[in-house]
Amino acid sequence: MGRPLGGREYRDYLMDKWKELFKQEKSIKFDFDTFFKAIQRKGFYGKIASRGIADINDFSDAFRPQPISAGRLKLSAYLDPRLIDGKGADRPVLQEKGDSLTTVAWDSWVAMSPNAARKLGLRYNDLVRVKTSAGEVQAAIYPLPGMHDDTVAIARGNGHDSGNSRVMDGVGVDPLKLLSSSFDSITGLPATYGEPVEIIATGRKYRLAAQQKHNDIANRSDILKTVSFQSAVMNVRREKDLDKVPDIYPELPSHPDYRWGMAIDLDKCTGCGACTVACDLENNVPQVGRQQILRGREMHWLRVDRYFSGAVDNPSVSYQPVGCQHCNHAPCEGVCPVYATLHDEMGMNNQNYARCVGTRYCANACPYKVRRFNWFTHKWGVMGDRPMDRNPRALNPDVTVRTRGIMEKCTFCVQRINRARHEANLEDRKVRDREIQTACESVCPTNAIVFGNLKDKNSRVARMRRDNRSYLMLGGDPEHGHYGIKTLPNVSYMAKVVLDEKGAHAANSHGEKSHEGDL
Repeated sequence: MGRPLGGREYRDYLMDKWKELFKQEKSIKFDFDTFFKAIQRKGFYGKIASRGIADINDFSDAFRPQPISAGRLKLSAYLDPRLIDGKGADRPVLQEKGDSLTTVAWDSWVAMSPNAARKLGLRYNDLVRVKTSAGEVQAAIYPLPGMHDDTVAIARGNGHDSGNSRVMDGVGVDPLKLLSSSFDSITGLPATYGEPVEIIATGRKYRLAAQQKHNDIANRSDILKTVSFQSAVMNVRREKDLDKVPDIYPELPSHPDYRWGMAIDLDKCTGCGACTVACDLENNVPQVGRQQILRGREMHWLRVDRYFSGAVDNPSVSYQPVGCQHCNHAPCEGVCPVYATLHDEMGMNNQNYARCVGTRYCANACPYKVRRFNWFTHKWGVMGDRPMDRNPRALNPDVTVRTRGIMEKCTFCVQRINRARHEANLEDRKVRDREIQTACESVCPTNAIVFGNLKDKNSRVARMRRDNRSYLMLGGDPEHGHYGIKTLPNVSYMAKVVLDEKGAHAANSHGEKSHEGDL
């Protein structure tokens, strides 16, 4: 690699490292040679601590809610669900996915209750010093609905020392620096919570790279719908036809056997974002870095929208994966001057990269805002000199790599569709149900995403589209003669189930009050 190892051979390198530890340990009563031989014999240094095993009843106090001094903030250094303890921090595709609750990427943040932030005179993006008896870090405030008023949460996984990786150098902070050497009484592991902290305002701002700028749905009932549990049970056997919409346009040419569609059950979606990561990897979607996200230039073909509803101290959270809806009356198709975006006979809205001249008319016309524009020709397989060239991974050879000036979006993983159709033709048969799985569908841990042939009435996706909970985004309320914008998407959603009529109403209206002021 062209770098000095620091020793004549690897054994010398190891000895130098152990000498550093030997100098730090003041309690050792013998010389280094004896110490190093003991290391070689045992494999580690230290004494095995012994402690009596208490009766399980002795742990009862640990499970009771602990009283917290009024106004005294306590730290929770939790595992980042994307980066875990930092093992995923050198993966640009994970850094850019964005946190499920905050949608922040390439950053660390200080999450606290909006009520507590208001009492301290702090607002979203205020840079603060988080100080404990063990150390301090600096990060920006994110007032997060649902947080306990006396809790401050900072995710672990970032804040690595410089020189480890060009991906994670300088990204975020490490909350473990704030923890003293205490242990959990139940597990015996180092405690990562309960440390008293002090929040000190710096008077400066630090803009977090959040990919969603709003937190409630602003009373828009035709985007994310809910249904009460009682209503869902009562209408479980009723079916609806989402394609029965008054239409003045001529009928589109149709394939005799296939019409591809997708159904997404919002009641199953947990917002984990595995679908976003899988889509990025399958379709050679570039990671653009923090600065480009701040400009709104993230490239995800599939995003996961998050909405809060209800009281700010006890909200409900809803998630909605949104990709290209593959509309049968797509607004993007009518405005493209070079026919780069066009409808095919199998119901998909295709993108011809060779024709695209980058007018961006289609992105302006799209009501779902799911089309992405390439501002750069990204380097692949290496960490480029520019911060947006963060793609040190292999490419999928089945998918075209796009260049600067090209619009792109979800393709329903058309490469997988073509492969399955080719194999079916060789065997002189039709593509079977569930034979094709898109990248997002194949990784969804709750099976919330289903893809298939809508012309096969017995397919799972067709049954889900007929379900009484199904609806089209921005499709209005067809049962009452309201048909929305009539784009007629091939992607349908199944409304989220809430426990009671009151909860359904609150979730539909999304909130007793907006959280925008808190953020």
